[in-house]
Amino acid sequence: PTLASSSAVPFEVHATAAPAELLITLAAPVATSVKVVNAAGEPMAGSTVELIQSFQADPPGTEQLLPLRKCDEARGNAKHALLMQNTTAPDGNAQFAAPPGDCYVRVTGVDHVVKVQRIQIANPATHVLVTVEAAATLHGVIMSPAALAQLRALSHGAPQSDEAAVAVIVRPEDGDALPPVPVNQDGTFTVGSLPTGRYDVSLRYWLHTGSVRADTVTLK
Repeated sequence: PTLASSSAVPFEVHATAAPAELLITLAAPVATSVKVVNAAGEPMAGSTVELIQSFQADPPGTEQLLPLRKCDEARGNAKHALLMQNTTAPDGNAQFAAPPGDCYVRVTGVDHVVKVQRIQIANPATHVLVTVEAAATLHGVIMSPAALAQLRALSHGAPQSDEAAVAVIVRPEDGDALPPVPVNQDGTFTVGSLPTGRYDVSLRYWLHTGSVRADTVTLK
């Protein structure tokens, strides 16, 4: 059985068999605390902590997940489902009443890198410690107002907002591109929660990839 499920429990009914009862016992939730700290052991307040059920071997990434109860409604087979989420208090703790079993905990925040960790929830109580890595933030600006105006003109008619039509694409030197980050009206942009390292930065306008490309940057 999975950690949690929104599906019916399968069983068979035989016409020639004597009447029988189907007994379904639900496990009581387990008091679960997840404490988030930085490398120095200091509590991280305001981080989002998610408990995630996975339906495959690979752990979840940074993608947005559907709640478990909605996975049956979505088209296609969900790879992961969000069980519950909470925010860490000033002491770095997030509290849950979670179903027992194996799951992933994912911690996100503006000042640290996303951390995914596999945990096991069991009675009588479960306490989890997650240590996160400090994140770097990339700030940038399109210096030429004329260039920004031209990019917006090329994006005219985009089916999304004007801000989303012109975006920045950040790609780690040894990884896949991150989701596009919209450029603000004044030409500025901010990409947060980045691990330290080298990144390629490029511009995208609507359905095109801009030919204007920034030099590779190193975040420390």
